[in-house]
Amino acid sequence: MTSQRRVPTSAWLLSGGTALGLAAATGALLVRRGTNSFYAEGDAATYRRIAADLFGRAAGFTDHADAAYRYGRVGLPLLGSLFAFGRTGAVGSTLIWVNVAAIAAIPGLAATLLDSYGRPGVAGAIVGLAAGLFALYRDPVAEPLMIALIVLAYVFDAHGRRRTALVVVAYAVLVKEVAALALVPWIWRALRDRNWRDLGVVGAALVPYAVWCGWVRWRIGAFPFLAHTVQRTGAIGLPFAGMWTTWNATPHHSATILALTSVTIVAAAVAAWVARRSPIGGVAAAFGCLTVCLGPNALRFGFEIGRLLAPAQVFALIAIATAWSTRRKQRPTLVTLQRDPMGVRR
Repeated sequence: MTSQRRVPTSAWLLSGGTALGLAAATGALLVRRGTNSFYAEGDAATYRRIAADLFGRAAGFTDHADAAYRYGRVGLPLLGSLFAFGRTGAVGSTLIWVNVAAIAAIPGLAATLLDSYGRPGVAGAIVGLAAGLFALYRDPVAEPLMIALIVLAYVFDAHGRRRTALVVVAYAVLVKEVAALALVPWIWRALRDRNWRDLGVVGAALVPYAVWCGWVRWRIGAFPFLAHTVQRTGAIGLPFAGMWTTWNATPHHSATILALTSVTIVAAAVAAWVARRSPIGGVAAAFGCLTVCLGPNALRFGFEIGRLLAPAQVFALIAIATAWSTRRKQRPTLVTLQRDPMGVRR
């Protein structure tokens, strides 16, 4: 059963205000430093390279394994290429604005999701507490778009539009493969109800990614999820092993990284418990588990830790807002004692 609900005013205000602020900051940075300043370090330059050669043979990559790994995350470069109308010289600009739009959409989508659950939409502003989320406007990477798509998918799910939600998640997996964790609450629901048909439908959300991986294997020579690269090796490990290794390697330089990671894990655990009856609580739990298993290679760069932790932080904050708003004390109501015709008070 589907329900049609209007987007709450709070969603327009939150996303609109965020968009204006980010657009001003982005425009100022473009004027001062130019487009290339957005691609100075990290993964942003790789996404730009892929967008300029979307269906090519990984021109510009010296390692085919690394190229396959990077090409597995085609969702953001695909949008950048589409909005550039195939002009390779314009993808640098379009990727910047796609990233800004994704970040600006997150508060509004959070407000819409909370409103769909019957909670105050203004509580969607809580996503602003995610460390470094809004600072990612300077770094066109996959995480903001992935977060926005997952929250959008759960908005559709809250309205009873499960198939549309699965289509959105399917694209989110193309943006970054860890978005498959967003399927966990639906998989659990299907297993609990022994609804094998629903389980198959949920699993079908991974088919586009599987097809794309097959194309990358044929075109470049390796599957993205099996590529032997420095970035993938050691990115995921045993629980807390990455944190322990990072602390032992550089205890003074890693204090901020470990503090942010610890706070994220605690927030995800709290969210998973207080919102355990909400689907978004399951998403927070899944990404919290991923954070616990981050390996030493994922935690070694301080300038990247904000984007890596952003998904778990945002989902945890939304889940906590969902649970917190249900625990608000209701206003006392005035009860009037009446007498029935027999003179008995009721």
